[in-house]
Amino acid sequence: MSAETIPVQAEEAAPVAVPVVTESLDTRFHINSDVAANWLLSKLASIDAEIQRVTAQAAIIVKQLEADRDSLLYLYEAELSAFVSQKIAESGGRRRSVHFLQGSCGFRRVPAHVSVKDTGAALLHAKEAGLPAVVTVEKLDAAAYREIAEARMSADGTALPGCEVVPETDRFSIKFPGAKAED
Repeated sequence: MSAETIPVQAEEAAPVAVPVVTESLDTRFHINSDVAANWLLSKLASIDAEIQRVTAQAAIIVKQLEADRDSLLYLYEAELSAFVSQKIAESGGRRRSVHFLQGSCGFRRVPAHVSVKDTGAALLHAKEAGLPAVVTVEKLDAAAYREIAEARMSADGTALPGCEVVPETDRFSIKFPGAKAED
């Protein structure tokens, strides 16, 4: 017989508990230096600039989409209206709308009515004729009311209705060059 090697599976050693020494390190970011404060202010300024850029870009995109919509309606609304009218007539005219995959088109009866087209001319005439259609909106001059309230507070120590005494305090603000301050 020849000598052969027989693979023998070795027994695994039992796991040994090794004490791990961990120091309590606070790995969270803190504002504790000029560098950290400048980093945070830089991030906030970048975010504010990005908000303004995205908002402006979104307004431009919406304006372009509205122009595209108006252009398509100018070119094709009359044709679509005639096509829908024809489809309604072909189906017997019982329904007043047609449903498509992307939306519905239809007709709605609008009773005869008067519409104000030039509000400036209408307002002028209503004032001259003394018509009860003119509305006057009352508004409080908050700055003037505050001055009156401050004078009364210093005179007899009482506050006017709607006012409160706010104690002196330090208000925190963040300012970026060329941007509005945050309160």
